[in-house]
Amino acid sequence: MKLVEELGRIPVRVDEWLRYGLKNEYTNQFADIFERQESRTLEGLDGLFCRPWWTRVWVVQEVSVAKQDMVRVICGRRSVAWTDILTAAHAIEHCWFLVRDRIQQRYPERRCEGYNEGIRMGQCRRDRAADPPFKLLELMHQHRDCDATDARDHLYGLWGLAGDSEDLGIVPDYLTPPHDTFKAFVKSIVTHTGSLDVLCACQQPTHLQDLPSWVPDWSMHRQTAVICISERYCGGDTFPGCPSRNFEKYNAAGNS
Repeated sequence: MKLVEELGRIPVRVDEWLRYGLKNEYTNQFADIFERQESRTLEGLDGLFCRPWWTRVWVVQEVSVAKQDMVRVICGRRSVAWTDILTAAHAIEHCWFLVRDRIQQRYPERRCEGYNEGIRMGQCRRDRAADPPFKLLELMHQHRDCDATDARDHLYGLWGLAGDSEDLGIVPDYLTPPHDTFKAFVKSIVTHTGSLDVLCACQQPTHLQDLPSWVPDWSMHRQTAVICISERYCGGDTFPGCPSRNFEKYNAAGNS
């Protein structure tokens, strides 16, 4: 947690980098800090990002709608600013090979992928005045590997963050069974957009019974590589902090 705070002090104006992305100008300063750390400290930092808290779908909304300067992350007896946590995640990304090699010298089995959870969370705090709001289908793809006790929360937990929820006519309803909720979502998406992009999320087998093959089971983690469904992610970093790198949009049907 002390390391997180130290990394968080490096960006001069956190509000600007949250909006426009963390620039490479800080990479050398991050590297200097990481070089001074013991392997177990860096392993602990990765472990912090691997905790189950990051995987809960409702946490995405809690963090996204809260006032930025009010959010704090508590671990044990210490707490740090949310912006420091995000800075630490992006610092690891900028110094990935350095951090990974230092950790794996002592912990060779460590996958060192925890920081991705922090970056994924950071995507939701886009400045809606400067960027198009995320669509519900985008959010559900982006947070496909989150967990929820109720399968319907994979939809309803992100509903309040999407810019097109009202247009889709979706209203949270916990009286409707999950498989009917997911069917209605697909029909709404296809009807409203005239696109079959939602089918890219389908995979078999599913957890839910009586689910048609054309309806994604959002309660399942992704089993295959993501097919790019949004122009926002094409060709790499088309907006600051883009979570999907070097994707090309599929075009199997040409212009039809």
